[in-house]
Amino acid sequence: LIAAGTSTSPLRDIATTFIRHEQELEVYLSFMVHERRAHAIVEQHHEGVISELEKRLEDKLGLSACLIKPTQRMVKYKQFLDIMLANTEDFEALEEVTDAQTLVTNILHTSNDLCHLQALELPDDISHDTTGELLRQSDFHVSVNNKQKRVRRVFL
Repeated sequence: LIAAGTSTSPLRDIATTFIRHEQELEVYLSFMVHERRAHAIVEQHHEGVISELEKRLEDKLGLSACLIKPTQRMVKYKQFLDIMLANTEDFEALEEVTDAQTLVTNILHTSNDLCHLQALELPDDISHDTTGELLRQSDFHVSVNNKQKRVRRVFL
């Protein structure tokens, strides 16, 4: 990224950096899918070892606050790339910026879909292993007597 400051196409260089590091960015996907579980573990063990470590390190935020940072970072990457895309006048860089923005957006969408898939309750005779690949297609709202609105998700 340092070279982007002196480049003739800094937007292209920044976008190419995202694309070049696609595998590293996909580590965020795994983290985001398991984030809720990590928070639960921290809450469960906070009074013991974790609390003692936070005191010893004089950590003002705490481990729970740090666990959300990777997810926040991916959202900030998306916002940054959205702004770049909206302000790109360099047609040569447009393709790379679009590809980088699509990459980050897909990671966020896939993470969200996998979290919903984990929460999906299947009948006892069907397991997640036997369903094959499920993809979230859409959401719809259900209301009972026009009082409670609930979101339902369609997986195919």
